[in-house]
Amino acid sequence: MPWIHHRLHPVLVRIFLRLGLSKTLKEERVFSPGERVDHVVLATRGVTARAIGSTKGDSPAIALSTPGHLAAGNLNFFS
Repeated sequence: MPWIHHRLHPVLVRIFLRLGLSKTLKEERVFSPGERVDHVVLATRGVTARAIGSTKGDSPAIALSTPGHLAAGNLNFFS
C-alpha cells in the first residue's frame, strides 16, 4: 500500500536548498532497521521509499517521496 505526501511549500524548499547540506546517495541505497537517520531529508531527484508503521521494517505499507517531498526525518523533526 503506497502512501504519497503533499509537496513541500516552495518557500520551505528554497530554505532547504539555501541552508541545507546536499548529498548524493548511491542507487538502491538501503538504510538498515535501527540505523540512525537524524536529519530532515528533502528528495530533489529520483524516488525514495520507506517502510512505515513498523520499527522493524516489516510493514506492508511504504511511504514514497518524489522530488519536492520530505524523504526522512520529518517525524523526528516535527514531533
